[in-house]
Amino acid sequence: MYHCVLKRSLQIREIYSKEFYWIGLNDLETEGRWVWVNNQTLNETGVQFWYKRESEQSEPDNWKEEDPSGENCACVDLKISHIWYDVSCKRNIKFICEKKNKHTFPFLDDKEL
Repeated sequence: MYHCVLKRSLQIREIYSKEFYWIGLNDLETEGRWVWVNNQTLNETGVQFWYKRESEQSEPDNWKEEDPSGENCACVDLKISHIWYDVSCKRNIKFICEKKNKHTFPFLDDKEL
């Protein structure tokens, strides 16, 4: 039975992998201590959208079946409610990054009103 559940879990993860994006959050240095790419900890930001399971351990769960080193990078699932999962950092998925806007938009001054 466990094997069937595990196999199904792998299949589900693969189906949704096309909608996963890295979000720049990991616990590579210390398991359970999540840090953004700007070195700010997840606890400092207070923002968390981890997937919650009713009958199993919720995310982050550091599942080691896919990658023996564990799941140390966070991604967002844009297909299902924008929730977070911890996954293997070895996964080849798209990423979301922050970038400064190079364009400035002119504002109307009082003379143009």
